[in-house]
Amino acid sequence: MSVIAGSIIGLGSAIATGVIDIVGKKQERKAKIEEMGAEAALLKVKAETEIERIKVEGDQRKQEAGLAADVDEIKKLYDHDMSLTGTAGWIQSLRASVRPFITYIFFFMFLATKICLLSYAIKTGADLLKIADVILDAETQTLFSAVISFWFGSRTISKFSERKR
Repeated sequence: MSVIAGSIIGLGSAIATGVIDIVGKKQERKAKIEEMGAEAALLKVKAETEIERIKVEGDQRKQEAGLAADVDEIKKLYDHDMSLTGTAGWIQSLRASVRPFITYIFFFMFLATKICLLSYAIKTGADLLKIADVILDAETQTLFSAVISFWFGSRTISKFSERKR
């Protein structure tokens, strides 16, 4: 009987050891899967960060290329203006005055239109505060900022580009 009991205890302990090993391996696999999931999530975050960095660098390069193109255009305008110095006096003056002349014409036409609007508003008795929104609307402000930027912005760009060097 003791032999049978010893055999049963030996068989039971062997089975218990096998079950414990299986449960232990299952827990190890589960921990390994969780670890791999955490590594995958970390790799995903790293990849997303890298993609965002590449996008930002691309945007910066586009901005730098745009700025370089603006500076190049301004240099070409200056070179063109300087090339006008080799011709006769009145021809040189005429050629150099084309852009300012066109600017003056458009400015005075614009000013005449706004003055007509103002005089019409005064004659009809409209509220001047409401008319001010029509005369100095967003498009007008944009137009004036574009003109000022064209005539005076080149100095700012050239000073900015000199500081970067």
